[in-house]
Amino acid sequence: MAGALLSAPAFADSAGNALSLAARPGETEMYYVDSELKPGPRVSASNDNAILRDLRRAAEAFDADWGDLPQSTLSEGEALRAGDRSVRVAQLRQRLGLSAGTGFDAELAARVRDYRKAHGLPAAAVVDADMIRALNRGHSYYKRKIDLNIERLEAIPADPGERYIVVDSAAQILTMYEDGKPVGTMRVVVGKETDPTPMMAGLIRYSEVRPFWNVPPDLVRRNIAPKVLAQGLPYIERTGFQPLSDWTEEAEPLDPKKVDWQAVADGDFDLRVRQLPGPGNGMGDIKFMFPNPLGIYLHDTPSRELFTEDMRAFSAGCVRLQDAPRLARWLHDGEKPGEGSDEASLMVPLPKPVPVFITYLTAAPVDGRIEFRDDFYGRDARLMSRVTADFLDF
Repeated sequence: MAGALLSAPAFADSAGNALSLAARPGETEMYYVDSELKPGPRVSASNDNAILRDLRRAAEAFDADWGDLPQSTLSEGEALRAGDRSVRVAQLRQRLGLSAGTGFDAELAARVRDYRKAHGLPAAAVVDADMIRALNRGHSYYKRKIDLNIERLEAIPADPGERYIVVDSAAQILTMYEDGKPVGTMRVVVGKETDPTPMMAGLIRYSEVRPFWNVPPDLVRRNIAPKVLAQGLPYIERTGFQPLSDWTEEAEPLDPKKVDWQAVADGDFDLRVRQLPGPGNGMGDIKFMFPNPLGIYLHDTPSRELFTEDMRAFSAGCVRLQDAPRLARWLHDGEKPGEGSDEASLMVPLPKPVPVFITYLTAAPVDGRIEFRDDFYGRDARLMSRVTADFLDF
């Protein structure tokens, strides 16, 4: 099927030139693989999906708590903590809406903790460089950040269907929904900063059981070819990699001894290499396909240790799943796809296509409040700087 041979985002123009990060599909706005997933015209809040409704309510609470404070500037300097007395502490008290004074007392410590929690900073009663930066950005910065995420959520329809999936790459979390309510979550691994997972929407149409992994050509060049040169052909046999003649469905296996691995490493040509199904296969036991020209999909992984990390941006753009078997059962109405067969690359259609929305929420509703997250792809920063530049030009 289309897209089955792709394994990495094909971010290039028609001439084959690499696109700049901001120009890549799904980088600044949602890319729709299936047009029927586009939301209809917005007429009121009734067009809001459940996550967007929660974000709007949380934004109102955030604005009520922090929007009316004096937008004064706190001088930079050493960290402030309980017991300190200084002119800077007086500035801090004013900025946080407390009574005048120069002492860092219990009241101020509690207010500092609340501010840090509300603005995505680690819990502490210390005003360090990160908090000074947050204070001096002002409330308008966080309002703009919230507005960007409202726009991202407006790209998801009010009623995406009976069942759907939302992958939040900023949180590295996948959530399964039924009738608009979450019924399960799992951790995911998303693309590295240099290979960001796009914001996109598509219909998961089939699962591929015991898949081959078609290795992206740049990884063949940067990773596999140098290892073959350093370790010899046993590396190919040990890892299950297989060079192929081309990228068609009729591609024939090549004799690894006849491949010019030095030329591959030098980038003289792109060699197609796939990894055979098995315990070490980079796709794990299953992948979930919503065929698209970017080569993005959800898949299992043998690298289980990555899910213990707090920050899980390690992939080349695809989404690796903490519990692929659970998602498979959910997508296939409780059945285990491919059970009773040992066929490699077995395509198993879903009983009904299921929408998946991959978004990037750096300000998200959590338990009635807003959780601010690291903008590790730099999307917020680029959009905010563009708005500022447009304003200055005007």
